[in-house]
Amino acid sequence: MRLSEIIRTLQLDALCGVEQAADVEVQSVYVSDMLSEVMAHAPRGCLWITHQNNENVVAIGYFKELAAIVLPRRGRMEEEVLEKAKAKKIAVLSSVDSAFKLAGRLYALGLSEPH
Repeated sequence: MRLSEIIRTLQLDALCGVEQAADVEVQSVYVSDMLSEVMAHAPRGCLWITHQNNENVVAIGYFKELAAIVLPRRGRMEEEVLEKAKAKKIAVLSSVDSAFKLAGRLYALGLSEPH
């Protein structure tokens, strides 16, 4: 499923980087706030749901070539962190839903956890 379809269907708020990533195909979702776990296990092109909102998240998103970072519960990032995400062409999104509900909604759309 394309990132643009996910954004539209789940009514996600695009904080930055969506222009470059709108046509990216997302096939899985990774949910974790432990950065080391994401580094070790998140596959390229997945959607990452996390409450973390610091510049390390952007660095991992870039290094792992993730489709996007999604912050649950109306999460936000400082403007300077968003600027770094923009520079690295990392899409950052926000949802009104909790991480649990967001993961469930993505699962209902046909996305799954990485293999």
